[in-house]
Amino acid sequence: MSRRSATMQDVATAAGVALKTVSRVVNSEAGVSDATRERVEAAIAELGYVPNAPARRLAGGRAGLLGLVSFVDPHGDAGVGATAELQRGALARCRAEGLGILLHPWIDGGPLDVESALRLIEQRSVDALIVTPPADTPELLGGLRELDLPHVLISPSEDAGDSPQVVCTERRGTRDMTRYLHSLGHRRIAFVTGPPGTAARRERLDGFISSLREAGSEPDPGLIVQGSTSFRSGLSSGRLLLDRSDPPTAILCWLDEVAAGVLAAAHQLGLSVPTDVSIAGHGDVPLAGRTWPALSTVRQPLADMGAAAAGLALRALRGEAIAGTCVELRTELVIRETTANAPG
Repeated sequence: MSRRSATMQDVATAAGVALKTVSRVVNSEAGVSDATRERVEAAIAELGYVPNAPARRLAGGRAGLLGLVSFVDPHGDAGVGATAELQRGALARCRAEGLGILLHPWIDGGPLDVESALRLIEQRSVDALIVTPPADTPELLGGLRELDLPHVLISPSEDAGDSPQVVCTERRGTRDMTRYLHSLGHRRIAFVTGPPGTAARRERLDGFISSLREAGSEPDPGLIVQGSTSFRSGLSSGRLLLDRSDPPTAILCWLDEVAAGVLAAAHQLGLSVPTDVSIAGHGDVPLAGRTWPALSTVRQPLADMGAAAAGLALRALRGEAIAGTCVELRTELVIRETTANAPG
């Protein structure tokens, strides 16, 4: 098995300095004492670290690319629609500036994910990064801040600190859809939520619960099921809910991909949608309009969010101070064929 190549982080750890200091030594920049420079160079020699040669020639220049770090399911089962929409919006915004977009995968959040993302910066392959959850880990964000690389977060998982960010009205969107289902006479409304640890999951669940309480009813814990990000999780969650002796008359899902799985579960159980059960999603990715019946959903302005994130990154590259900037875009309901009056 071949040995893993040393990274800039390895050098920083060995020399006991910050990533930015190693970057300055590699690119022959000022601001490093002779003693520190010698220590970094010794660590480089000991570890056999080889900086990217084309990148060094670009020091002080531009790569002409923004990076988009986004979750990619190794099974090809989740996140594809949302990522494509974000990328489409960001690319459209960048074209006017003569820049391109590099999609960088985030698979399981392990050390290799962090290392490969930071390597983009080490090698100066991109001018700035757009980061989406769950890639916005403390390890990655810490590396970005140490290296002073312009970056923008989309719907960050936790407190973004002073990182510029683009968000949408997550809580309001789910609250509006729950209200709509309630207006159709549904009183047993289930919610398929996502894995813990993301702001979107928390906000959407809060919107669901608050809407029920506003209508004068407490949520039934048995009707709140934790799913994941995939069609398969929706399929299993849908079977679990619809196999109950007292099944819900409506199921709201935190993602369209999950809602498509719930829809498939209803078909497999011989239920008619929306006559027997109404189903709704969140996102309005292209899949939502291609299911049968077509999926009612909360439209998240994904392409606009990608464009706004790219716009913030471009402002940072022009030298504008954008720390702490937050752009919020609004969700809206898209009512299609999977929602109707409650049975009976």
